[in-house]
Amino acid sequence: MLAASDLTPTLWRILNVAEVEPHLYEITALRHEPGKYAEVEYGVKLQPLPTFVLPSSAPPAGLAVGESLYKTTNGGVKVMVTARWTQVATATEYRVRWQREGGNWTSESPV
Repeated sequence: MLAASDLTPTLWRILNVAEVEPHLYEITALRHEPGKYAEVEYGVKLQPLPTFVLPSSAPPAGLAVGESLYKTTNGGVKVMVTARWTQVATATEYRVRWQREGGNWTSESPV
């Protein structure tokens, strides 16, 4: 088990322990989720537990969103939305989410 005072403990099955050098060990483990059987066999939805803490960061600076039209290969016209921003120095990743006409949210991790 791996645990911290502000996180839910996670269970692991140890597959292998090897001593790499004196007093230094390499552990190979597989995460164990006891509720997976109920999810697979009975369709019970597992609720994600807080097993990690994301560092806080500021939203992107200088956010600008633009819209333009373009022709498709079959002669149709589609709309393209472009978003640009200035990366905050402490940010390691941004995740973009959008929703079209009351549909489901879609997310993307920009490159």
